[in-house]
Amino acid sequence: MNNSKTWVSLQLGEVCKLRGGVAFKPALQGRNQGEFPFIKVSDFNLSGNEVSINGANNWVDAADSSIIQGQPFPAGATVFAKIGEALKHNRKRFLTRPTYIDNNLMAAVAKLDVMLPEFLFQLFRTIDIAASDVGTAVPYVKASTLEKIAVVIPPIEIQRRIASILGAYDDLIEVNRRRIAVLEEMARRLFEEWFVHFRFPGHQTVGIEDISSDLLPAGWELETLGTLADIQWGDTSTTKKSYTPNGYRAYSASGPDGFMPKFDYDRLGIVLSAIGAQCGKTWLARGQWSCIKNTMRFWARASGVGTEYLYLALSDPKRWPKRGAAQPFISLGDARKIKIIQPDKNTSTRFEVYVAPMLELADTLSLQNDSLVVSRDLLLPRLISGQLSVAQAARELEAA
Repeated sequence: MNNSKTWVSLQLGEVCKLRGGVAFKPALQGRNQGEFPFIKVSDFNLSGNEVSINGANNWVDAADSSIIQGQPFPAGATVFAKIGEALKHNRKRFLTRPTYIDNNLMAAVAKLDVMLPEFLFQLFRTIDIAASDVGTAVPYVKASTLEKIAVVIPPIEIQRRIASILGAYDDLIEVNRRRIAVLEEMARRLFEEWFVHFRFPGHQTVGIEDISSDLLPAGWELETLGTLADIQWGDTSTTKKSYTPNGYRAYSASGPDGFMPKFDYDRLGIVLSAIGAQCGKTWLARGQWSCIKNTMRFWARASGVGTEYLYLALSDPKRWPKRGAAQPFISLGDARKIKIIQPDKNTSTRFEVYVAPMLELADTLSLQNDSLVVSRDLLLPRLISGQLSVAQAARELEAA
């Protein structure tokens, strides 16, 4: 336990200023460079923005301030959704540079005499913003409501040490995320080199044939996914309501986002988001896992190509035929009819030898990140509330 005499009880409005964003004029949207990012809720989903905002889809310049009718929020502010379905996700992001935010977002700026920006961000991670919803038909929160939330704040030096420990977890997670991205990019580049540009080992001595109006290297074929893979729906009777705090990794149409007390598969496979916003996105699943409603699962049959090959061949969501407008979906019949190049056995085997270790390492790093997230999230409320000493938390970080 930290020394409770040095911690003070305050209201959130006493340690930070809360303010909503501004309307993003259509005339300013669409620029991919500029002096300031202008972020929307969707920018939270960009790769590299999992914790802090490091990129954006839209940028503006200082000369646009008169049109925007607002000022950018400073680096160190914590941003979160204030309205709509995004509010329920309770996601927070840390600004790394002065940034404009649109009117679906709100930002908290630390009052530096009592609060470090880095500690404020960690504090907000423990606050359920959605619980302060005052909306009826459309959920939303007001700054005046959030300002009244009771918080317990340690001295600045303890804030710094707590933020450093929790930030170290975030740094480790980010390093692993970047390594995963590099490994997956290496695998994709190798796939493109061999099976898109046909520059595989020994290609100089292999002729080109016309296979079903497609020019392919001699000995290669064009097959359907249904021929090359065992593909079926995920467990259509199971939803996220069955998720447990821990257990075996479970995949929904949003990806690996939960755990189940049991597993359905103990093997390498691929999970496809078959319905909804991420329709067509795939994930490589390894070990013991399950996939629930609105997904498909598939893996390579005993002969032909490997599962890693299928994963890379179908990793682009555009490869999947979609139906529906408001709610896109993929039918099992359409999925089975997708045409895939089947290289000769020797080339396929050599490719798996190169690529399998890359993707296995990427998955190992992903599992490490899962463990780091669990450890960080267990530490977070105990550290922020003073229930766990900084010294004990530092020892747990060393063991992570």
